[in-house]
Amino acid sequence: MSAQGAVVDPRWRTLSFPAGSPDAHRESVRVTTYAQAGTLSSAMAAEILSPLEKVSAAVPFSLTCSP
Repeated sequence: MSAQGAVVDPRWRTLSFPAGSPDAHRESVRVTTYAQAGTLSSAMAAEILSPLEKVSAAVPFSLTCSP
């Protein structure tokens, strides 16, 4: 989800963290904008549903478009 609370990529993913495995996982999402020029600055967080509902800390990003 974005810093403004919008769902950026509606596809849910299931990640498994077996005992003894690393507690981090990298996942890609697609970011789009309707702007033809300029810079979009926001932040992205992960929403966790199970075993408890939680939202991760947000990570800032920017997307620059050139005509």
